[in-house]
Amino acid sequence: MFETSLHLFLESTPARYLGRISYGLYLFQQPFLLGDSGHGVRFYIVAVVAIGVLAAVSYAFFEAPLNRFGARLSDRIKASTVLSSAPA
Repeated sequence: MFETSLHLFLESTPARYLGRISYGLYLFQQPFLLGDSGHGVRFYIVAVVAIGVLAAVSYAFFEAPLNRFGARLSDRIKASTVLSSAPA
């Protein structure tokens, strides 16, 4: 396979982590950055850092555990379907 520099970047650990927390970034950016009220540059820097931290915490404590729970539930459903459709 021909690996481009874009492919290598997208497969890097920081880019993959950013992809994992991207839903949290999407959710939390709206309340923090709602409207342009003429806040200073410091406010926006602090807001962006807070959004990143909140997204990382949200991923670690909510999204990842719920994803694991969903995967286990799906595995159980698949297993029970296979068992119930097996010939007796």
